[in-house]
Amino acid sequence: MKPNTKIRSFQRLGISAVAAGAIFFTGTDAQAADGEEELGEKLLYKGKSHEHVVELKELLEENELLEKAENSDEWSSEFDDATTEAIKDYQEEYDLLVDGLAGVQTVGALLGLEQGDENDLVLALQEDLAELGYYDSDLDGKFGQLTEEALIHFQQEEDVEDEEGIAGPHTYAALHDLTSRYNNNIDASQEETVDTTSQANDESAEAESNNEETSSNTEAEGTMTMEATAYTAYCEGCSGITATGIDLRNNPDEKVVAVDPSVIPLGSIVEVEGYGRAIAGDVGGAITGNRIDLHVPSQEEAIAFGRQDIQVTIIETP
Repeated sequence: MKPNTKIRSFQRLGISAVAAGAIFFTGTDAQAADGEEELGEKLLYKGKSHEHVVELKELLEENELLEKAENSDEWSSEFDDATTEAIKDYQEEYDLLVDGLAGVQTVGALLGLEQGDENDLVLALQEDLAELGYYDSDLDGKFGQLTEEALIHFQQEEDVEDEEGIAGPHTYAALHDLTSRYNNNIDASQEETVDTTSQANDESAEAESNNEETSSNTEAEGTMTMEATAYTAYCEGCSGITATGIDLRNNPDEKVVAVDPSVIPLGSIVEVEGYGRAIAGDVGGAITGNRIDLHVPSQEEAIAFGRQDIQVTIIETP
């Protein structure tokens, strides 16, 4: 496989230099004038059909991971099995989270962000660098000098193999590893601060849940009873970016659940009683075994949800 190919912002979008003058970005939305989103701002996965899938396939082709069908001159807009496998091959090659999903981390790695870029992918990069203590300026989605300096500092400290100042696949692999460990430590710490009364109730519920866990977890797919809680992207210490790169702060209504990957594989599509269809796109230090955490838009909704037993059906696994 050849090294990650860097494609400039407007070239990525198939926009000529003349047409580029008609595009502008506003705030952290970083959207075109017609209001359309950019590649990477929405999670892409198997079964999705969208023009961004075409852009994704072009990036995979640049990296010699995907080829057009014989006698075909154009890419289809469907995220199919071949696309999923190409994504997984790329993720495995660069030690990214292997889930077959095209989220913030995978798309950012494929593009290779650098100074001058301006979009939600840059915002997510800034948030990760800020969370790890490398960046303390505005979270504005603009890749300027300060972002570049923070990125280079991170790359030097972590001995990242990417070209300095370019956030490529090795950078995202290092970021994912460190931010996942950081967030898992926070989750575990928050779990330990539960008051005595809640702990007593939790232990009772956990004991009951564990009695059912062995039989429930033997099912690779199907329906199981799980202990459910809820969380928000704005909890203390949270970055808003899930383990699979979904930006929940910019997509507050996204149906995402945190799971134990040994029970429900990351990237699975699940049907959750009272919540609806969701993607298993996150993990948590306290989410182990037969437990699940549902993303909701606000802290008030998370508190109101409390802790309850619900039915979870695995619709599809990666």
